[in-house]
Amino acid sequence: MRTTGSILKLCCGIVLILLLGVFAGGGGCAPQQVVTTYLLDSRAAVRPLPVTSAPNQVLLIAEPQAAAGFDTPRIAYTKTPFALEYYTQSNWVDTPARMLVPLLVDALERSKGFDVVLPLPTSVNGDLRLETTIIRLQQEFQPQAPSRVRLAVRAKLIDIPTDHVLGTQLFEIVEPAPTEDTYGGVQAANKAVQRLLGELQEFALRYAPEKNKFGQGLPAAAAIAVNVIGIPAVVPGSIKSAVAVTRPAVPAPKPALAQPQPKPKRVATAPPKQGR
Repeated sequence: MRTTGSILKLCCGIVLILLLGVFAGGGGCAPQQVVTTYLLDSRAAVRPLPVTSAPNQVLLIAEPQAAAGFDTPRIAYTKTPFALEYYTQSNWVDTPARMLVPLLVDALERSKGFDVVLPLPTSVNGDLRLETTIIRLQQEFQPQAPSRVRLAVRAKLIDIPTDHVLGTQLFEIVEPAPTEDTYGGVQAANKAVQRLLGELQEFALRYAPEKNKFGQGLPAAAAIAVNVIGIPAVVPGSIKSAVAVTRPAVPAPKPALAQPQPKPKRVATAPPKQGR
């Protein structure tokens, strides 16, 4: 009995030691980090721009490219020049480039300047292609100053049939952060994207050439023309008004001048001889 009781006490002591070790070890482990994900979403804030005449074209939106260090879901920030760091407990839901695609499509649709706006890839033949590159998207911490978010994007509008670059522009937007943390940077980034979308609307409408559905180079008013028995209808304003041409009057012939009459010749006559 004593031997059995001693063995039980020994086993209980070993189990107790093991449990204490487990609890002690668990207390020494670092707690699991919770990662918060954030969105770039400013679609509700973008308003349509007034457009006097629609170019009647199909605009295709290419997926933005990203410079080195920014093609990642990690949220970037800087404290010193040339040093790029990332938050460890905060990420974007996706890369900024992929999150920007639906925002670009929505903003250009709201501009009412294009018949169709579609993201690439697509089987639809387009007239124009908008290409963008994210150069910077970072929260910048400054000594003795509020942090700010810098967004730099280069845009290029291309005529697809000719592969001709119609326009290119660098957009650089700086937005102050309301708080000195990740969420403050996310708020500033969304405001910067909102401003970028508005400027891209103006950029695309400024460089997009007008193209009529019934032919290149016709005035916008001719878009309402219809074909009647194979003969295109005449649209007011599509044909220049005729210019009256007046011919100068033919001058009347001048009267013929009278021919001068020849003067009669004088014949010298000898004086009569005197008689002696």
